[in-house]
Amino acid sequence: MRNFLLGVLLFLVVQGSVAAQNPGIYISSANEKERAESLLKTLEEGVLIVRLNSDRRKIDELNRLMNSPDTDENAKKRFNKMLEATVEDNRIENQAIMEAVRLNYDFTRTLFMYDTASHLLQADVKSGYFLNENLEVDNSITLEHSGWLMLYLQREPPTLFFVLDQENNEVGKPFPIPVRPGFGRHNYVTSDGEQERFFLMFSFNENKQDRYFSAMLSSWNERLKKYQQQLKESRN
Repeated sequence: MRNFLLGVLLFLVVQGSVAAQNPGIYISSANEKERAESLLKTLEEGVLIVRLNSDRRKIDELNRLMNSPDTDENAKKRFNKMLEATVEDNRIENQAIMEAVRLNYDFTRTLFMYDTASHLLQADVKSGYFLNENLEVDNSITLEHSGWLMLYLQREPPTLFFVLDQENNEVGKPFPIPVRPGFGRHNYVTSDGEQERFFLMFSFNENKQDRYFSAMLSSWNERLKKYQQQLKESRN
């Protein structure tokens, strides 16, 4: 009896995971389809800009507390440790995202920037804030296209990537959007090479965030290509 109940529970968990990733058939309006096609064209002819979290507010506040004359030496040491941990965690996360994009996304050219440079992008500044592979601002990297879409990571559970258009509006269906890797077999690439793994549930884990980002971006890359092919076939 116990085995039967465990089997039923496992079945319900799996079905719930599948349903979360495939919430039925989505019926798009003509305007939604037209917008999705326009967004895809923008991405095809432009660039994907990946906006990375900077944790600037937290870092600035920890620096303020650490350097405050009202802070005693023991508290300064605690704040300094918190600051070092924040900077290191931020670096690890952003390098994992950059590597996952580099290895799993080839639909368009990509550029990387911190969230603190968003106002420069909106002001149509073409350079001076894009990042190189070391997460450093490189003035030689320029925005050469007028069209772009933005990808950013929402850390709050469920940890997901979201896409924004140039008016800062969230992009939704029927345009392919990144989704959390669901039940099944996933192919993706990490710094350790090509991976092929089967998952019942694929939840975010800080210690394995490179796998999570890579699986999500690999799936999104393939779905973009399929959508592109579907549009080409529908025009013929």
